[in-house]
Amino acid sequence: MSSSSAPPAPPDVPEDFAIEIDPSLIEAALAAVDRRLGGSAPAGGGADGPEPGIELVFDTPEQGMVPPDDERRRLQVRAQEQAEQIRRLEGDLARTAEARDLLDRHVRDLRKGHGDLSTDFERFRTRARKDVEEAERRGEDKILRPLVEVYDNVERAWVHAVSDPVQILGGLQMIVEQFKRLFTRFGFERIGTDRGTLFDPACHEAVMHVPSDDVAPGTVVDEVQAGFRLRGRLFRPARVTVSAPVPGSGE
Repeated sequence: MSSSSAPPAPPDVPEDFAIEIDPSLIEAALAAVDRRLGGSAPAGGGADGPEPGIELVFDTPEQGMVPPDDERRRLQVRAQEQAEQIRRLEGDLARTAEARDLLDRHVRDLRKGHGDLSTDFERFRTRARKDVEEAERRGEDKILRPLVEVYDNVERAWVHAVSDPVQILGGLQMIVEQFKRLFTRFGFERIGTDRGTLFDPACHEAVMHVPSDDVAPGTVVDEVQAGFRLRGRLFRPARVTVSAPVPGSGE
């Protein structure tokens, strides 16, 4: 190649500087490109192929960026599976939010019901306390009113005792009868303690044992304090003295 046809060289490069490339190398390079792109260039050396021992590799920017068809289909299947999973998760999230709202409403209803129940219970307790107080008041009136009448008779007997002592016995007898009627009214029943009654520890309380030859041993001799039953149950046992064998009687 002559110096007149070469392009102008930089100032630092000699004007007669030139590079000559072997045409066989160019042919080998073209053949390698054809093989990479799927061509059918003949193999061999010389002008029809690269020289023996020389391998030319050309990497283009597009190589490796587009996946093969199998890989593409696999990625599409995975994308569809993930999209389906996302839809299921979104549905689960929506149902969870709905269940949470339902639970929140249920909790609010329970709290309101608890508040109403507490209010009703407080009203019931107040009403029950008033009912008990009213029942106690009626019970007190029922018991005390007759006792006041007995007190009136005792007071009258006390007033007449100074002027007419003989009337005291009649007044006391009237008071005793009044008490008997009052006890019967309330369901009181006096426990029998007649002399000679067999001692019963279920309703009698022995104060002492006294020798007696006119009643059998283990029987009531005398009553110290009256006992009562209230509507069939023992209210207070009768305190009595119990007979014991007379010393030297042989019993």
